[in-house]
Amino acid sequence: AGKTVKVSATLTPISGSATITSTPSGAAIYVKSHLGDSYIGKTPHTDTAVPPGDYIITLTLEGYLYCTKEVQVKGGETAYVHATLTPATGSISVSSTPAGAGISFDGVPINGITPYAIPNVDPGSHTIKLTLDGYQDWKETVSVTAGKTVEIGATLTQISGSATVTSTPSGAAIYVETYSGDIYIGDTPYTNTEVSPGYYTITLTLADYQNCRKEVQVKGGETTYVDATLDQAIGTISVSSTPAGAGISLDGVPINEITPYAIQNVDPGTHTLELTLGGYQDWTEAVTVTAGKTVEIDATLTQISGSATVTSTPSGAAIYVESYLGDVYIGETPHTDTAVSPGNYTIKLTLAGYQDWTEEIQVTSGETAYIDTILTPCPLQAGIYMNNASNCVIKNSSIMNISVMGNCSAIGIVVFNSSGNAISNGEIINCEQGIKIASGSNNTIEGNIIRNNTIVGVCIDIGVINTEIHENCFIDNEPQAIDDGTDNNWTSNYWSPPPGGNYTIPGAAGSEDSDPLDECPLIEEPA
Repeated sequence: AGKTVKVSATLTPISGSATITSTPSGAAIYVKSHLGDSYIGKTPHTDTAVPPGDYIITLTLEGYLYCTKEVQVKGGETAYVHATLTPATGSISVSSTPAGAGISFDGVPINGITPYAIPNVDPGSHTIKLTLDGYQDWKETVSVTAGKTVEIGATLTQISGSATVTSTPSGAAIYVETYSGDIYIGDTPYTNTEVSPGYYTITLTLADYQNCRKEVQVKGGETTYVDATLDQAIGTISVSSTPAGAGISLDGVPINEITPYAIQNVDPGTHTLELTLGGYQDWTEAVTVTAGKTVEIDATLTQISGSATVTSTPSGAAIYVESYLGDVYIGETPHTDTAVSPGNYTIKLTLAGYQDWTEEIQVTSGETAYIDTILTPCPLQAGIYMNNASNCVIKNSSIMNISVMGNCSAIGIVVFNSSGNAISNGEIINCEQGIKIASGSNNTIEGNIIRNNTIVGVCIDIGVINTEIHENCFIDNEPQAIDDGTDNNWTSNYWSPPPGGNYTIPGAAGSEDSDPLDECPLIEEPA
């Protein structure tokens, strides 16, 4: 008595119960603890000795999604837990080569084309079918596992098409264009029953015909027909001429064009080409044309010559034709030239004692140009004038200061058409021309002083022959002398200043004084 008794009691909780079921049954039950999930059995399951408290349980069943529940167990009571499990699914990823194929799943078309992912596929075996125009149907059975994706990559097989190629004319070679070049596959007519569907470029070739190019589409299971009518190959003739402007005929048919011109669309082979131009000879040539090529023709046309007849009164006038090099001597009147190139010419006639005559003439192909003129005697002022004289002597004459009057020539002594005459021991000073032998033969000029004449000291014209010129004194004439005659003899003359050797007389004759004097024996030369 008088004491306190201490009592310490550990109370025992009243257990509760838990009943766990699932649809479908057979799901494994796991209870979460701090040590991890603990397996306690399969549904349906009842535990009558469950300490009160809060629990987290997980149900698992193959082919179904995990299911997690929170459960509160109270002492003396039963907690009921029921779970309806959701079946687990997989997916199918479908692709194809080529893409764009239609998809059927277990016989049911899907509103999609490859590449495509089919979601929420129940686990198990399923049939996939792919269809694409021009390709064989593709079918395969696949096994789907819950929570996984099945990858399907299908290579579709094309359905071959056919192609038939014909041409008019037949026998054309067929080439198919590829990235590595054209490939020969045969000659028309041609059929290939195993052609992969697609687009093709084919070219038909045949000798003497133009190449024919076609774009072709071949479809699977169908026949594509290609028929080509070949155009004959052609060539071109490019024609030019010198001079230009010639009319053109091909195979005898005039073409309404002139050179230069390109004749198009000419059939291969040999053709006759003709060019015509007024004033020129016709030009003809055989031309060979090759298909697809151009023949270059350059023709040089030959002028048709004309004729020219030149006459004068009196006759014997020298005829000169003006050219860019100067006047060209062509003969004396009367004169005819039968091979004159067509064109315009300037003709000059000269005759001693007559005025020069000049005129423009036109020579036309195939025609004769006629020139006839009456020469006008040349007025002149002369100290002594000799015409048609023979064996006369002009001696000891002194002729000075003959000057020009009007259109006259100023000449000391002039001789026309005379022979055997002698001019000796005279003085001819300060004239335009000192002594002029215009025509004649066998005349003599001897022992004269010929000085200070402004055009020429002594002039021997064309046609003058066998003149003797010796022992004269030529002083300060411009020039001293001219010889355009024939076989005239110059010797032992004094030339101022002395040449120191042979003295060459200017003029066409090419004469020389081979023994010139060193001083004038007739007078003392002025200082």
